Amino acid sequence: MDKKIKQLIDLGFSYNKLIKLKEAITANKSWAFSQMLTSADKIEKLIGLKFSPEQLIEVCEVNTAGLFTLLQTDRTAELIGAKFTPKQLIKITKTNSNVIYDLHHWIHQLRELLELGFTTEQILANINSLEYLCANIDKAKELIDTGMTPSDK
Repeated sequence: MDKKIKQLIDLGFSYNKLIKLKEAITANKSWAFSQMLTSADKIEKLIGLKFSPEQLIEVCEVNTAGLFTLLQTDRTAELIGAKFTPKQLIKITKTNSNVIYDLHHWIHQLRELLELGFTTEQILANINSLEYLCANIDKAKELIDTGMTPSDK
């Protein structure tokens, strides 16, 4: 058995699911399998951040570009540290890998929004306004200073 496949199995991946992914007809899924093998150490970091092998396989099956973005483990770890959950990140990554990229890009502003009292759920519910929110934190601070709360939107 290939050393990298064994490493993934040791992390909790199902051999059958890995082989199914490897044998997938589409080039994207085949690429995702290759990416998982070459990034086994980063996959291990994601597992350490409480992502499950099943979640990562789901991302590969639905949105392979999302796996590549999640594998930017330092940035993904920052999102987890900012109180986003693996479940939230998997859900949005399966839908649109650009969203996880945007979250990575705006991490410092997201932390400020969270410090102002916004919740991760509110941020994700307003994901289409993320760039506006992050670019206008000073305005959000002014509104909060006048007594408006993040839940008032």
